[in-house]
Amino acid sequence: MLLRILILIAFFQLNFITAKSQQTSKDSLFELLKTTSPDKEKVLLFLSYGETFKTSNPDSAEYYYQKAKSLATRLNDQKGLDKYLTYEIHLLNQKAEFEEGLLAAKEDVAIAEKLKDPAILVQGYNNAANEYEYLGDLQPASEYYLKSLKLASSTGDEEMESKIGDN
Repeated sequence: MLLRILILIAFFQLNFITAKSQQTSKDSLFELLKTTSPDKEKVLLFLSYGETFKTSNPDSAEYYYQKAKSLATRLNDQKGLDKYLTYEIHLLNQKAEFEEGLLAAKEDVAIAEKLKDPAILVQGYNNAANEYEYLGDLQPASEYYLKSLKLASSTGDEEMESKIGDN
């Protein structure tokens, strides 16, 4: 019985420490947001800070994602817009808003094609494939998965090849 009580106390202390650590991280990001000048770094900070709310408060996550999008647009930061779209797609999927996710994925692919960055393009193709699959439209999903897999293979991105292969 005593052992059971000690285990429960240890469990609750560990959860408290983890929660405190997450709050400290969130507070640190917020302080950085207040002091960072409006540049590409701040776009990433908005996304990271928004991510801390993704599960517990999606509306707050959306608010900070939109701030990232706005700043990236103002700075003409295409990589920042790509990052924003990736975060936004995940949030839309969490809310089962797959039509909107597909529109965002198509926009992401267009940006990735302009950037001509294979790593970004692989992720863009994979995001589009996922959205088509979630909507039950398997023909374009398979086409995008194959594009993504072919590009990942040609660049030697084994981690992404494995991820795509799981789909």
